[in-house]
Amino acid sequence: MRCEQCGKADAVVRITRIESGAAPYQLCLCQSCAAKASPHQKKLLEKQSTYDVLLQKLMKHQAVGEFEAGGSVAEVAEEESPLTCPSCGLNFGDYQRTLMLGCPDCYESFSDVLEKDLTRFHRATRHTGSEEHKPSELANLQDRLRDARSELKSALEIEDYERAAFLRDEISNIESRMEELRTGEA
Repeated sequence: MRCEQCGKADAVVRITRIESGAAPYQLCLCQSCAAKASPHQKKLLEKQSTYDVLLQKLMKHQAVGEFEAGGSVAEVAEEESPLTCPSCGLNFGDYQRTLMLGCPDCYESFSDVLEKDLTRFHRATRHTGSEEHKPSELANLQDRLRDARSELKSALEIEDYERAAFLRDEISNIESRMEELRTGEA
């Protein structure tokens, strides 16, 4: 099937559009037209191209025999495929020179390699408050919230609705307390 927008490439993405007051309709698009139509598809296409480049380099290394048994995929990626933040365009080399990130999405883009630097600079990978050794109440609440959400998901999967209701209320209380701390009402 050909792309309904450009008519040149094969359609590989089906997008369903739902607009108010109209019946839903589907578009069958190629990757490049889908990237133009949907920001989500654009991000997927960018990630896919990064993976394709990495895979090509790995295949080249394996064919030439340069990829030794002791090497790792991460080493090849760091050496030859510079990481780049899709939001701000900062590449990993620039971060290494300045030790400054360009936007909040850089944390996710460089997550694998940032963990070492964060541990080295701050002795932790997450913010724990202004007191050196005592974690802040907000950090503790964030941990409890993460755990409660995970438990809620498990409770719903096994259909333990009583436990799920309790966890729902606990999550609500934790979120309220976090909001109070953020607004300074504590």
